[in-house]
Amino acid sequence: VEDIMTLDADMVLHVHVNDAMAGPIDELLDMKRLLPGAGVIDLQGFLGALARIGYDGAVSVETFSDTL
Repeated sequence: VEDIMTLDADMVLHVHVNDAMAGPIDELLDMKRLLPGAGVIDLQGFLGALARIGYDGAVSVETFSDTL
């Protein structure tokens, strides 16, 4: 959220979201992600920060998961 707040909306071209399981960040694997809202990433804070900087562009879900 803090990093997003340093941006201008025109600096953000497209947003991809997914979620992650709890655990050390250096042990998270790309192909073991969760759908947004099912894990530990602060999705409300992330999207709220984008709204506060005025971003109104596309947001897409990344389904980095062998299961999905």
